[in-house]
Amino acid sequence: MPHCSAPTRRRTPRHVATFLFLALTVAVGAGPVPRLPATNARPLAIQRILRPTLARPRAASLLHSLYLPLVMTPPSSLELIDAALKRGEITAEAALIYNVYAVFTDRRLPTKYQGDDSQLFDPGVLRQAAGQFASLSPAAQATLQPFLTPPTYVGSWNDPARPMQGQASPTGEGPRVPPGTIPAAVPSCNNGTLPGWNQIVSTHAIIWYQTAGDPIPGLGGSYATPAQTAAAANNLAASVENIWTKETGLFQRPPLSDGAEPCNGGNGKFDIYVTRESLGARAQTVLYPPGGSYRPAYIWVAPDSASTAQNARDVLAHEFFHAISAAYKLARGPHEYDWLDEATANEMIDYVYPTDQYEQYYATSYMTLDHLVPIEASAYFGTNGYDDYVFLFFLARNYSPQLLKAIWNATEQGDSLQAIETGTQVEGGWATVWPVFANLTWNDWDALVQDNYWQWDQLERGVAQFTEPDPVSLQGQQTGWYPLENGGIADHLSIHYTRFTFADDTVRSVYFDNKIYNQPNANVQALIEINDHWHVEDWTGQQSTQFCRDQANERLQELVIIVSNTAWQDRNYQIGYYNAGNPRLYVSNVGCWKWNGTATGTYVSKGFWTLTATANVSFAYDPQSAGPFLPRRYLPSGTMTWQLAGSDSGCTYSGGPTTVPIMPLGDLEVETYAYSNAPYTPNYFGDVGYTNTFTYTACGSTVSWIGGTWFSTNNEPFQVSSDGLTMDGTVVAEDNSQASQTYTWHLVAQREP
Repeated sequence: MPHCSAPTRRRTPRHVATFLFLALTVAVGAGPVPRLPATNARPLAIQRILRPTLARPRAASLLHSLYLPLVMTPPSSLELIDAALKRGEITAEAALIYNVYAVFTDRRLPTKYQGDDSQLFDPGVLRQAAGQFASLSPAAQATLQPFLTPPTYVGSWNDPARPMQGQASPTGEGPRVPPGTIPAAVPSCNNGTLPGWNQIVSTHAIIWYQTAGDPIPGLGGSYATPAQTAAAANNLAASVENIWTKETGLFQRPPLSDGAEPCNGGNGKFDIYVTRESLGARAQTVLYPPGGSYRPAYIWVAPDSASTAQNARDVLAHEFFHAISAAYKLARGPHEYDWLDEATANEMIDYVYPTDQYEQYYATSYMTLDHLVPIEASAYFGTNGYDDYVFLFFLARNYSPQLLKAIWNATEQGDSLQAIETGTQVEGGWATVWPVFANLTWNDWDALVQDNYWQWDQLERGVAQFTEPDPVSLQGQQTGWYPLENGGIADHLSIHYTRFTFADDTVRSVYFDNKIYNQPNANVQALIEINDHWHVEDWTGQQSTQFCRDQANERLQELVIIVSNTAWQDRNYQIGYYNAGNPRLYVSNVGCWKWNGTATGTYVSKGFWTLTATANVSFAYDPQSAGPFLPRRYLPSGTMTWQLAGSDSGCTYSGGPTTVPIMPLGDLEVETYAYSNAPYTPNYFGDVGYTNTFTYTACGSTVSWIGGTWFSTNNEPFQVSSDGLTMDGTVVAEDNSQASQTYTWHLVAQREP
């Protein structure tokens, strides 16, 4: 199918593009590749989408295929721990400690909870630990305190005097021991700082790095050489003030000072430590306990994540926002805002360094799967909002970055969804911005369709890139229907796209039955390609929409139906039906533009005379009849020739032949679509008429016959041919014992050039 494509834009094949992303993100992204959740951890919406679809039988059955970037990997440690918590095998406190062990690759994590952490995202575990710190048992506080203490201090996790509590080697070698077998020494800032740390001081920050490189605590060896560590520190120092200026300038809120905190680096400046504290995460923002919000924080960055100036500034732009978000007095517990925190942090990379494109690695998981679940949820275990940056990117670019400031100001009064409703009120709130986001996230940059993301940031990833089309084909049948993706069911603040292509020219009539048109919070949009040109229509308030592919200006080539749910207050609210009332696309091979042909009618007055009328008729579709209900209505034009002959007891009747124009007293109604699974044959009802006076002679006198309706089918349906192109039929009716009528039709469907 032709597209208006620019020669400078070349699309990588969908399946190749997906797996290239999955392979490369580990090497170049800000974090590892997201993976599909384990079965027990999968959100209900995703369970529903991924389970086999049981479609009702139909004439032409081609289910929409959801394109998923399946990544088959073993569960991570965090998934194993989460599953054990849900089974009641461990307490929430133990799960928190084990999660911290997993993030730090601490050898005290029990073997049965050791999963594949090669793709572990920053799950916000340390923020959870800081937020829950005050409510933990003294033993748990003592266990977790070293992980929350800056690595320059004696007794911190980085202290080489704690040999058995450091990480395993990068290859995973070395024994692990159960928790509790190693005494936890609670750090004390009075014990002083560890030797071998240098610092680079800027206006607002101190960047700390180790002169010996980045040694692996307790195991020997090093993650980075002294030269590499120093280079990473200098890269961070080169960008920290620019990041500070731009991000605090936007939010008008700097990180809280740690001047009153113990282990604060010696003063109130913001501290950044160059060291690798986790094999999975590449950098983290750590809040000083206790408290998960309105707390000062520090950052650690792995030296390999700051090995170039660009990597260093992008990682720091992300992490620095976490220090800003920690300065808000959040209205709810910090977990409520985790997704928004990570999404905004990724958007800050684009805001501060718009040409770096580091954040774009995370767009793929939103475009492939995460748009199917609520914005605050995650289809991938542990992505924790990273890929939701696309929504914040849209708000900043389509409207203004100031919306991000307004949203975060509103987090101090409401939950994350309320904050966005409040912060975007100037643009209409969720009800307005979410459908626009759904529309633009299609981002078919290659075909120049809703390609704003490309124009703004040269972002090639879009839902279009990962949505395989349903080729609409009747496969020799007369009628058929196609469901929408997920049956048109959508959770709150989720988006579903269904893509149809039309290459089968036997598909002539197309009808969308919008069963969700009157549901609150439901929004239905269509991207339509006709004659190599695309346009957008809002079908939200339309009960149905029809296309006739015999007609040039309705000859569909591609159709994308976008269903989005703008509900935000009720997080259990869904749109859609769960029975035969789901929205569907109905198609048939029946001609729909114009029908041309002939009709012959004979009226016999028994024993007297015979009146014959022959019509050359053309039925054209009446657009005024378009509406939610079928059949389609066609109005006639053409000519009708009358002739009368006969006699009665020596009295002669004669007249014509006289040709008069057909007038639109009648119409043709064609039923085109199958609404049930029973065998179905399209049919039509019709009649035509005239209004001109027909003059004839009866018994020597001139008589005028006033016109009326002729050629009626008497509500007896005539069948359309199996190819949908001809309609033939004969009706014989007895008026009474004195007269009879016979009507014969032959019509042929026309196609506009």
